[in-house]
Amino acid sequence: MISNLRNWFGAFIGMLAIFTISAERSPADSRPGTQLRVNTQDAVSYQENVAHTGSIRFSTGFAMPLAKAWSTSLSGKWASYPIIAGGMIFVNEASTQQTYALNLTTGATVWSQKTGAYTFGPAYDNGLVFTADGIATMYALSAQTGATKWKASIAAGNIIAINGQVFAYDAGSYGLTALSESNGQIQWSQAVAELGLIPGYGNTGVLSVSSCQYAMFNPASGAQVWHFDGGCYGLNFSTPVSFHKRVYITDIDLENSIRSGRTGRSLGTFISHGYPPAIYAVSGQTLAFSLDTDSYNNSTLYAWDASTGTTVWTASCTCTVAPIVVNGHVIIGDNGGNVYALAAKTGKQEWTDNVGGIVRQLSAGDGTLIVINDGGTVTAFVPS
Repeated sequence: MISNLRNWFGAFIGMLAIFTISAERSPADSRPGTQLRVNTQDAVSYQENVAHTGSIRFSTGFAMPLAKAWSTSLSGKWASYPIIAGGMIFVNEASTQQTYALNLTTGATVWSQKTGAYTFGPAYDNGLVFTADGIATMYALSAQTGATKWKASIAAGNIIAINGQVFAYDAGSYGLTALSESNGQIQWSQAVAELGLIPGYGNTGVLSVSSCQYAMFNPASGAQVWHFDGGCYGLNFSTPVSFHKRVYITDIDLENSIRSGRTGRSLGTFISHGYPPAIYAVSGQTLAFSLDTDSYNNSTLYAWDASTGTTVWTASCTCTVAPIVVNGHVIIGDNGGNVYALAAKTGKQEWTDNVGGIVRQLSAGDGTLIVINDGGTVTAFVPS
């Protein structure tokens, strides 16, 4: 039974991951693990960071227009979301079941390692790349060489890593599990109502989100901080987004909700269909960007004030991937292979290019925008 569950989890969730991954004012929380410690120039998880805000601000700026720096093809076409750190790009590919490290400046392959990774995305922290096969094994690899530091027996998928801990869903125990970054030892595991797509990390804990079931756990102890039960269960490929003590949850079975990160209570709703919103503070205003998409990828991109919910502007597209925001530029991609940059405050188009296939993955780190199309071609763009 467990074996069948693990195989199903790996094959089904893993392949669907391609297409999905495609401020409340309150006292500061004093519990362990509340501070988010990341290099803000890196992209260490899906939607840029472990909070999945989809936003990044480079200290060197990111002026438009962009120019194509290089383009290279992976050995297969089923690529995960990429992460970017230490001058390299790390990406998993399903048909070869390889984890690749590419040089960020040239696109050359630095190393590759067979990890059985399907399209689950990797995670980065403290010089290590973490990945899993969705069936039986999680790996910690040296970011520089690809050498295996440790393996752990866990049926995990997408992973986040921060502050010396790795967090993932385990299909074997049907729980959210924390492991040590240094040796892969399990620190705690908590049963959840349903497995989600990827855990999140807010300023008060680790988030688990599935259909109508949301929970937050203390990172150090695994103790439940809060839980919301919406009265239904099922698969929900949602990514929890944490920003300024709020959690933004897309839920196709209930409604998209904004919740207190501290208590889980409802603070409002927002428009989106499947993709997580990107959130970015610009010119004294916190803006959120979300996609309302039908089954034909006909989309409306909404820019809205995260404090009031007021729509600031909208744009039509055939978008195929969650938006990200880089230094005040909203980046989107569509089913024609077009990549666009729009001004966050106004929605005005600032730049566009084409990557030769449906845009499946976006990420930005270390001053570079990375785009992956449905043929496994990786393209890098930098300010011209």
